[in-house]
Amino acid sequence: MGDWSRLYIGKYPVFAWKYELPPVNDPITNFIFKPEDKEIEEEIENGEKIYWCSYQTTVSEVKSRFEELHFTLNDLDNVISEITGIPFPEVKIYIFDLCADKYRWLSDINPNFSNPFDINIDYESGEGDYEKEGIDEREEEETFSNNEAFELGNYVLLREIRTLLDICSDSDTVSLEMSEVLGCKTSPEDFDDIEIVSESSTDKIVIERKYLEMAKVHFTEYHFNLVYIELFISLEATLRAYLRKKSPTILKDSNKILDLDKIFKPVSLMDLIKFSLFYVGKVKMDESINTVLASVSRAYTNRNNVIHNNAKNFNHKDVIEAIYNVEEIIKMIKELT
Repeated sequence: MGDWSRLYIGKYPVFAWKYELPPVNDPITNFIFKPEDKEIEEEIENGEKIYWCSYQTTVSEVKSRFEELHFTLNDLDNVISEITGIPFPEVKIYIFDLCADKYRWLSDINPNFSNPFDINIDYESGEGDYEKEGIDEREEEETFSNNEAFELGNYVLLREIRTLLDICSDSDTVSLEMSEVLGCKTSPEDFDDIEIVSESSTDKIVIERKYLEMAKVHFTEYHFNLVYIELFISLEATLRAYLRKKSPTILKDSNKILDLDKIFKPVSLMDLIKFSLFYVGKVKMDESINTVLASVSRAYTNRNNVIHNNAKNFNHKDVIEAIYNVEEIIKMIKELT
């Protein structure tokens, strides 16, 4: 029992906050809603107007936002596979296993409710009797029980939400219901201070692991400064590994190795990227590469301005663009090795 704020994808209750509203900059609500999704509803009760506050949008709109953020099933499964080591084709089984119990109680109280994560129903392909081919049961249990050992951020919840979005009709409602916590008001202005969704994020800097995958995990947690830190450490590590491998070619001497510390200190990161791609890798410059480089340069400047110069907060659209384009550069460099 108690008062809750509840997040719904269509008819499915996905998440709840007991006795409170979701905090401002909560990652999940910020990925789903925009500030303009805040709605004030009016009702007449005993001849008087009363007002309720919620956030509402449509499934099609959230799907569009997820596409923009690269939260497709394929993208989400790729990241989960990279972090956990679970083979890509088996990630869906892993997620369904984790999420099934969460919705089982709804099936128990309503016989007409179909559990969207029932392992026997493959909603994504439309086929029933989904079998876990090629997976040893003991190995499967060990893999699924080790979920807490993986630093997945909100990727499991985002994968769950993405699955539900694809099950629902595009016209279905996605809502954050807050009436139990906020109650009703006699004036719509009484909800002016309710601002759950923000376009930016501020956090303290804590450096943990330095992997491209962790940048993506931090993004799901709305720790945007950590995203930039992880991104550029990953990029620098990729450049170092590439240039070290190419030392004989660069120095024209198979017995010499580049002193990377001397190279990296006086030269800007962007110049090193260009040196690696165009001089060492002999990549032909074209408009698409220039576009990616320009984006990475903006991201690097933005990162320095926010973290070191106290500039404006990070914007999630800038962050997802940075992740995409830094990953593109890393892919280019790895293809040259």
